[in-house]
Amino acid sequence: MNPVSRAIFDRMEAAADEALTPLRRNGLTVVEVGCGQQTNVVFEGATRVIGVDVDQPALVANTTVTDPVILSANELELAPESVDAISSIFTLEHVEEPDVVFGMLARALRPGGVLVIAVPQVRSPKAIITKFTPQSFHEWFYRRALGRDPGAHGTPFDTVLDPAIAPERLRRLATALGLDVIAEESFEDNKQRQVRTKVHLNGRAWAATRAISRALLRHDAADTDYIAVYRRSDRAPSGPVVDLLQSTDPVDAG
Repeated sequence: MNPVSRAIFDRMEAAADEALTPLRRNGLTVVEVGCGQQTNVVFEGATRVIGVDVDQPALVANTTVTDPVILSANELELAPESVDAISSIFTLEHVEEPDVVFGMLARALRPGGVLVIAVPQVRSPKAIITKFTPQSFHEWFYRRALGRDPGAHGTPFDTVLDPAIAPERLRRLATALGLDVIAEESFEDNKQRQVRTKVHLNGRAWAATRAISRALLRHDAADTDYIAVYRRSDRAPSGPVVDLLQSTDPVDAG
């Protein structure tokens, strides 16, 4: 993660940590959805970190996770009011019906709990290109344009980019589910920065590109990603879902 993105994530962590202060005295139970091999949002005071991912080697490599669970986000079911904090960092763009997943995560929060979500901006040129190009192109791009070794970094997951993850729609959904937005920012993805550096898309050319994007797409090409911290209030609804957290069965992480 580049320093600009890291600074944004640090601000989101700080906002989440401040909101979680009343819950921290008993230790926090945290869920990371799509955690991968490296945790990007660390919650201070977490005593149990449940990492959920479909990539078993990544789960094994993640040293922050205490309880690895091999599941997709669509398969995950959490009991209402069972966790203090949840992070989903660049995961919802890969799943069908992300609004349903978002709702399940919101209901799983205890009152005062926080949900940190990072997603691509679905109207950005980068997202549109990603959505309408084949997976083989994404794999070539990661390998050739970004120089990422599949053996070390893995290959990109299939991308759905459902319009439900647009920031304005997430905000409306959050409000309906009893969540308050306590922090949010838009920023430029490091991969796009890398490509712009390689092709020398800077200065006036980049300013012109951003102007064209705003005119045609009503979106600034520099805003490729969105991150937000939501806090659950007492008005959030609860629904019947399977209690995965209370299971005493050991998880086979290999």
